[in-house]
Amino acid sequence: MKGEPNPACPHCYGEGYHKTTIADTTKLDPRTRKLSFTADVFNVFNKQEVLSRQDLGETDPGVKDPVYNRPIGFQQARSVRLGVKYDFSL
Repeated sequence: MKGEPNPACPHCYGEGYHKTTIADTTKLDPRTRKLSFTADVFNVFNKQEVLSRQDLGETDPGVKDPVYNRPIGFQQARSVRLGVKYDFSL
């Protein structure tokens, strides 16, 4: 889900990290207008931004959690999606 832009980073979509995506669609010869190919590349630069951290500060009352504030969630690795579309309409 796309959020509101982060004021510190207008391109971060509210999640606090930058997403770089490249998309392209190629249509073939006019005689084959019904066929097209698509390619999408997500996380082009393969950044591994931290998305979440351990946020519980104590394991028991008064006992500091040794893993407090450690990264526990990261941005997904680079991925590529290829597709073929065919228009069956007359």
